[in-house]
Formats: sequence, structure tokens, C-alpha cells
Amino acid sequence: MNSDPNNQNNFEHSEYFDKENIHHKMEPVTAAFIALIGIFIFYQVGGAILTILIFGFNFENADINAMRLLTMGGQILLMLLPTLIFARFVYPHHITQILRAKLPQAKEVGIFIVGLILLLPLLQSFMILQNNLLEQISSTFPLLKQLMNLLDQMDKLLEKTYSSLLKSHSFFEGSFVVFLTAVVPAICE
Repeated sequence: MNSDPNNQNNFEHSEYFDKENIHHKMEPVTAAFIALIGIFIFYQVGGAILTILIFGFNFENADINAMRLLTMGGQILLMLLPTLIFARFVYPHHITQILRAKLPQAKEVGIFIVGLILLLPLLQSFMILQNNLLEQISSTFPLLKQLMNLLDQMDKLLEKTYSSLLKSHSFFEGSFVVFLTAVVPAICE
């Protein structure tokens, strides 16, 4: 065991993390795909059902703070909790070793920022190309055109709902919005 406290891989070689002694019930790659797909569907469908049950279809008149709390609770209940349960199933005796967190190094943060700066224009170009392609295809198929109109209406409603969720009128409310939109999703995802 390397006892140098400055060694970044020291944790991986310590008694807390022994890769050879970690036993899993299914292959990690398979578990990752099952978790990603399953929890995504569970969060989307479960969140939609929960929202409709609590607020109905009239989102515009719903209490904004209740919507914020539902959003935060939904992320914890429908993303974080199933992830922890699934991780406990896949790694029954080594959950602490698998779900550890560490602070990123400055180099990793720098690579992330550069990658983000490079990807944003690419993603915007892809979105423009996708929208143009969908418009051309929908002009030839009337059923697709109706579906596109329905999706556009839903997108406008969603955009209006998110803009009201993100609006704040005080420092405390602004801090809560940042916590709701940045911290909670970062932990849950």
C-alpha cells in the first residue's frame, strides 16, 4: 500500500477500495445500461403521473412553490432512491466503495470546461439541423405535421412552466432556485 498522502490514487489502493474483492450480481456495463434506461423511464413516466395527480392538467394556475418542491421531491424519490436501491442490488456488500465521491482535480475541471465550450456550438448546430429536417419531413406527411404542432404546444407550455419555476423575487428565493436547479439534480444524477 502506498502511504503517500499526495498520491491521487492512494484511495484506490487503500483498504477502502479493493477492486479484486468487489463482487457484483451482474456485469457493471449491463447494470449501467439497465439503470440509465430504467430510471430515465421511471422518472419521466412517474414524474408525469405524480404531477398530473397532484396538480391536474392546469399547470399555469398551480402554486409555484409547490411545483418547485414537487420537482425536488420527484428527483430524489424517482431518481436518487431507485439508483441507491439498484446499486445495493448489484453490489450488495460493497455499496460504500462503489458510491464514493471525490473532488475533481483542476485538470479535470479544465478539460470539462474546454469540452463544454467546444460542444455547445456543435449541439446548437445539431439542433438547428434537426429542426430543419423535421420541418421538411413534416411538410410531406400531414400526420407528422399534427404531431409536430402538438409537440410545439407542449414545448411552449413546458418553457412557460420552467420560466416561472426559475423566476425569483428575493435572495432567499433565488438561492432556493439555484439549489433546486443545480445542487439537487447534481446529487440525484
